Amino acid sequence: MSGGTSQCFEPNDALVVVLSMCCLGTQTVNAYQAFVEFDPAVMAFDHGTYTASPFGLHIPLSVDGNTIILSAGCDPLAGQQPTSEDADLAVLTFRAAAVGTAVVGFVVPHDPPTQLSDAYGSPVIPTLVPTGPISVQASCCTLKGDMNCDGAVTFADIDLFVEALNGESAWTHACPWLNADCSGDSNVTFADIDPFVAVIGTTCP
Repeated sequence: MSGGTSQCFEPNDALVVVLSMCCLGTQTVNAYQAFVEFDPAVMAFDHGTYTASPFGLHIPLSVDGNTIILSAGCDPLAGQQPTSEDADLAVLTFRAAAVGTAVVGFVVPHDPPTQLSDAYGSPVIPTLVPTGPISVQASCCTLKGDMNCDGAVTFADIDLFVEALNGESAWTHACPWLNADCSGDSNVTFADIDPFVAVIGTTCP
């Protein structure tokens, strides 16, 4: 799956995730079923749409808790045949619900499993690839020193700034670690302390 990871989202923004298949080689498939999960604490499912091809026969999309259930197959009346081509299968739209980081992925294990099927109904087990981390922030304004991403540099950012000095590998918050790079050298070191102090009190326009 792809989508959502290359931009900033604020609460109520739309998040679009595309379910697709690729890299089948010579293996042709006739249908698929998928069980997609999301974190309702960070995002809310809004709606989903199937693509018209390569699979034009659709079972209505349904939602069970935080699981989205999809299933579709070739429509012979529309001239569709089993295919091995890379293709988008469905577009899922979410709404950012609250500040946090989440991934849209597949329910594993699940019975029945997420899988593709060939023309004889035999399963073709895919490699399941979730989205990358999707970050929802209180403000998408990029402000050096704003360690909690609330659109302002205040005393509330100090403890997080100090935590950022421990290095990116130790940073576990949704707000970008490099917001602590107040000196502009693409790193976070003790050289950022004085520049950080200097920007306390700044806000997003």
